[in-house]
Amino acid sequence: MELAAYIAVVGLACALAVRPNPLSAGTFTVVCFATYVALSVIIRLSGFDVDMAVYAASMHYIFDAPYYLREPVVWYGHRLLWSITGSEVISFVVMDVVLMSVMFFSFKRLRLPQYAYISVISFFPFIMGMQNVYRQFAGSIFFIAAISAIYDRKSYKGVAFSLLSMLSHNVAAVFIFLMPMFTKYRQVAFIAGIVLIPVAIFVGGDTKSGVETGARLEWAYVGILTVCCGAIFFLERAHRNLRSTIALLVTLALHTNIAAAAMLASAAAERVSLFTLLAIYPLLVRVVERRLREKFLLRCAITVFGFIPILVAGTRIFIFGE
Repeated sequence: MELAAYIAVVGLACALAVRPNPLSAGTFTVVCFATYVALSVIIRLSGFDVDMAVYAASMHYIFDAPYYLREPVVWYGHRLLWSITGSEVISFVVMDVVLMSVMFFSFKRLRLPQYAYISVISFFPFIMGMQNVYRQFAGSIFFIAAISAIYDRKSYKGVAFSLLSMLSHNVAAVFIFLMPMFTKYRQVAFIAGIVLIPVAIFVGGDTKSGVETGARLEWAYVGILTVCCGAIFFLERAHRNLRSTIALLVTLALHTNIAAAAMLASAAAERVSLFTLLAIYPLLVRVVERRLREKFLLRCAITVFGFIPILVAGTRIFIFGE
């Protein structure tokens, strides 16, 4: 059932890729949220994997240990929703839809084409986040919201979403170094980030979660990131724009992930990479839209190739059932 749902999502995204905005705003909003809710319900009714079972169990308890207080958004958000609904499934669905709503309006601020709103939910870091590493997933969504707010010159909203990102998953603190990249001091921030990010990773490298996302995949994720960041960098270079905010940002993001893969345990490094992949997705979409004329095939390629890795290393055996 899940595989069929994801294939339908990929198909819908490719259908929307024919033009930047093939549907009217109202129709698209209805289609988008209907898709979000349907996918969430299908996933949550299919059972809970690994970390998700822990989140489901945690809804029944009140925690006051530092482990939970450092990342209260998801832990206490789930607890609050369960206290209202009395249902683990409904609590997850509500949280899913809230996060996807934040993503939807963030994409609107970034003026992304319609296919991206659907394509992103079939992107493998998004799938892995919803099925397993949920705090990181929430942190990534709020980080995208922070980027979109700062891009839209809403600095106070950017700060608020940055805090929500860090309070969802502490790994977001490393990426706060990227925020000054959206100011006139971006080149100074870039140099400072090159020096300070590895230091921050080394000092704060101890992680809470001991659950692996799979085999040792940290360098595989760095490889995927290299391809994505390399494509963005190449397109910016082709337009003699190597000092653009996006070019500098993705270079610093890749530097962060190489440092994490070299210094951290596999599980922690994988989480940093998955966080980054989801966070730079809207940047990749924007560069393709701005820099290339033939967009349809590339929009479809972003969608299809973004989904394929989950078939190889999914967090749930949803291909053939459990």
